[in-house]
This record gives sequence, structure tokens and C-alpha cells, in this order.
Amino acid sequence: MSEDYLMIEAQSFIETVKRCYPGIDELFEELGISDDVIAQAYACEVFLEVDERRSPYRERNHFGLKWDDDAELLRDGAALYALNQLTAKIEGVNPKFAKKGFRKKEWIVLTKIHDFKRRLLIGPGRTRA
Repeated sequence: MSEDYLMIEAQSFIETVKRCYPGIDELFEELGISDDVIAQAYACEVFLEVDERRSPYRERNHFGLKWDDDAELLRDGAALYALNQLTAKIEGVNPKFAKKGFRKKEWIVLTKIHDFKRRLLIGPGRTRA
């Protein structure tokens, strides 16, 4: 019963995001999660957390994916968890056991979502200025 409730809540969240951002189905196809409701909900969460006005590197800092100690870390734990679970769903691995290269895969997923949101909201070939 709790799994059914989780699926209903995830579907409701996805429909709410689809009403505000009608083109998000293309993101699901681009990530290869068209048939997984839970992965779509995680993708919607990451999509909403990404700020398309920032560079992907600033977003990396926001999500806590930095590799050097030069920049100040402004980590959003809920956003990082959603990105972690989404990457695990896409790659088909358990994030607790996938150590080597998993942060790089999270970075790749984050840049895909960032680029998609920028294309969706700003438009192809246009800049902010």
C-alpha cells in the first residue's frame, strides 16, 4: 500500500511540473527514463533546483559535487540526494557501492539537465544578455 501511495504522489508531482514546464517530457527521453515514474520525479526535483542563469560549475558547487578545495561549498543536501538517486536509477547501480567514477556520472547528468533547462527557458542559440 505504501508503494502505491508513493507512486501516486510521484505521478502527481510529475504532472504538476509538466503543467508549469510542458517540454519536460523531452528531458525524460534524453535521460532514458520515459517509463520510470520514480526516476522522473527525481529528475523533476533536480530540474527545479537547477538555476539556468548560473554556469554549470556554479551548479556543481550548489549540488556539492566539487573536486577541489578552492571554492566554498554551498551544498543543498536534498538536491544532492535527488541527483544521486536519479543517477543511480539511470546507471542501474546501487550508489552505496558505486564509488569509482560515480561523481563524474552525477556531473554528466547534472550538465544534461542544466543544458536542457537553459534550452527550454532561454531558447536555442540565445544568450541571457
